[in-house]
Amino acid sequence: AKLDCVEHALPRVSDREAIETRQWPAIDGTDAAGLPLLNLDHAHGRKFPQGLTGNRLGNAETRRDPPLGRQGVARLQPAIQDRLRETLDDGITQPTGRDIITAKNCAPVFRLRLQGEGIVTLHGGTMTYRLGPCNIETYQIGQENCFLELAMIAAAQPDLPMASAGRIVRVTAYPLSARLPITQRTGQGDWSFIEIVIVEIETDRGVIGIGECLARKGACAYARFINMMFAPLLLGQDPLDRRRHWAALRSILSGRTGGMMIEAIAGVDIALWDIAGKACGLPIHKMLGGMGRSEIQAYASSINWFDDSAVEHEVAAALAAGFTQIKVKIGAPAPAAIDRIRLVRRLAGQDVGLSVDANWAFDVDDAVRVGRALAENDYMWFEEPIRPEDRQGYRMLRAKLDIRLAAGESDFTAMDAISLVEDRAVGIIQPDVARAGGITETWRIAELAKCFSIAYAPHVGWSGAICVAASLQLAAAAENCVTFECMVFANPLRDGLLEEAVGEASMMVGGKLPIPTGPGLGVVLDRAALQSMIHPDA
Repeated sequence: AKLDCVEHALPRVSDREAIETRQWPAIDGTDAAGLPLLNLDHAHGRKFPQGLTGNRLGNAETRRDPPLGRQGVARLQPAIQDRLRETLDDGITQPTGRDIITAKNCAPVFRLRLQGEGIVTLHGGTMTYRLGPCNIETYQIGQENCFLELAMIAAAQPDLPMASAGRIVRVTAYPLSARLPITQRTGQGDWSFIEIVIVEIETDRGVIGIGECLARKGACAYARFINMMFAPLLLGQDPLDRRRHWAALRSILSGRTGGMMIEAIAGVDIALWDIAGKACGLPIHKMLGGMGRSEIQAYASSINWFDDSAVEHEVAAALAAGFTQIKVKIGAPAPAAIDRIRLVRRLAGQDVGLSVDANWAFDVDDAVRVGRALAENDYMWFEEPIRPEDRQGYRMLRAKLDIRLAAGESDFTAMDAISLVEDRAVGIIQPDVARAGGITETWRIAELAKCFSIAYAPHVGWSGAICVAASLQLAAAAENCVTFECMVFANPLRDGLLEEAVGEASMMVGGKLPIPTGPGLGVVLDRAALQSMIHPDA
């Protein structure tokens, strides 16, 4: 790979010349043969130079290894560090049409494009190297010496095209189930078990995308449907054609759009977006356009519809965790709901933003009574007061109440959302990415709402970790996103499914959650955890 990026930091030689004649800038430490000594903490590089079982840079060969998680640090002589800093201080940009390096004031944010062979991105001290569209390695890099190491690694790679992410060779749906450590209670009843489906799609270039579909019950049926009906349509296809695949999967069944099929599509669609992000070396929120957000306001969800003593404990725990916004579950009868509304306001104080979720517990008349109590106690929104099909009822409530209505988690497509947003029946739209057709369709809903000046707040609920990650990506990209649902009860499908947690209350700073920055969804599945949660009937 020819590197025309930083003249002072790397000689203009071909990769073969660089390897065979070792014409690298001096490194602080070499072996007996004079090879550069890199402290790269791995034994098997993926398409990395031969000899990295030690610390040597030799002739290139292809090796296979999991795509993420390797760490390393290169140590450079001070003179090279100084030259590198001078170059970066210039904020150099050389758009030659082939090779591009951008940097600003030596901040750890770089993008190196190598004449179509590979991409290096560095952000916040984490380097991701993408060889072609699929082979990804991640490193923790020292800020001053990062670029030279990236250039050295990239220069040793074989020539691979970057035109696509390959072709789909495997589609697998895994039905998962878990018992909740603490039973959850809503206006609809008690919930002790939850189920989801994880969808995994792999390409012939080794890129693996993961997705999740909402399957409150019957996860095994969802998984069989995906494996039997969707997989044959996807095998051999380009995973980047997400809209085409969405339409093809939708066309399997006739009739109105919705139900189990759209929830199943959601898992596939999220996995395809994950592949696309990994292929581009970008988080999904950047691929959607991005709002430059690194964090998002979060609210605690939810205070259960239990007795008053349990509610006092849960409110206190949410406040202690640092939440500045809290959502409360309420249910029938209306007088009991009104008492709960007043109690939580007293417990939380006047400075905490409060909202309620009724899970369609009321008819229109009782919803009016409850809604007026919410307005009197300065609540932010009234979520799903009545059945989601009762669109005329929402319009009636909108005319009678001085509080925002919120809905949309029970809907499946943008066509469903039109009737809620076009006449401003709701002030907040809440699609669930694991139900509403994945990122493709949920993004349509968020954009549609923006056209009508309706706020967007992703629904997460009792979903798993992949839904949380996808929802954070959407929240980071949507102009009209106002807050994020952070679940505060223990859920194994959310807490233990990833190698590193995402969207957890413990990650909040100042009431805000960080947005994942890695490629695609920015998360890595814990394989052992996945296998331990497979549905017993699978």
